Order: sequence, then structure tokens, then C-alpha cells
Amino acid sequence: MFNNLEFTKKRLYLLIEMLNDSFGTEIKEFFEIFQQIFKIQDKYSKLRLEYIFGIPQYNVKSKNGSKPQIIKYEGRYSDNLIWFYSPILYNTSYSSVIDQFVRFISNCEILTILNYLYSMLFTNPMAFNYFDNCPSPIRETKR
Repeated sequence: MFNNLEFTKKRLYLLIEMLNDSFGTEIKEFFEIFQQIFKIQDKYSKLRLEYIFGIPQYNVKSKNGSKPQIIKYEGRYSDNLIWFYSPILYNTSYSSVIDQFVRFISNCEILTILNYLYSMLFTNPMAFNYFDNCPSPIRETKR
């Protein structure tokens, strides 16, 4: 992957595809692989973070050809105000790692998954800073 953008795109797409298909099971191996990938320091280091975690963007939708609007949060995953777009997942049904966390927040394994995530982040300052500077994908509802 070192200084090879095409190889990086292909391998990360494959890893994220496999992670999407098996999220919640055997996830530790994926985080160990990501941890090793984040150790690669070259001109594509930040791109790798964007491909894996996604780039935060407002969730904009339009209905019946109307003017696109930022969606209103109603407490469902599909109504998140912010989603994390991964450029290598364009026109696919796969989600970035952060979007997958939001979907599986009520999964009984979420604490284990978060433990793997934080273990990975604490070993790489660049990955930690990227993740730390992302807006929260989870919104609280007013009661």
C-alpha cells in the first residue's frame, strides 16, 4: 500500500466490503488489519483514514424532484443529520466504519466493538485525531 493509490483503493474496498458483510462477528481481525494499515506513513495516509472512517457530510434528501433539504432527525438510523461518506464506496450499498457503528449501536457486542476501535485509535495519533475531530453521528432527541 505504500505510495500506491490504486492498490490501496482496491484492498480497502475489499476489507470494508468484508467488514460490512460480517459486522459484529469476527470483527477483531479487521481492526487489527486497520491498525497495521494506519501505521503506513506516506502521502496517502489521510486518504486511508477517509476511506475507512468516511468523510462527515450533512445528510441531504429531496422528494419528488423538490429542492434538496437537510433531513430532520426522527430517531432512526436513516434520519441521521450527518453521515460518513467513503469515496471508495460510491454507488454501493456498503457503509463506512463509523456509519456501521451507528447502525449497530444497540447490538449486544457494541462494547466489545468499541473496545477494539479505541485500542486501534490509541496506538495511532493520526487516526485518533481524525476520529476525534469528526462530528458526532449520534444525535439526542428532545423529550
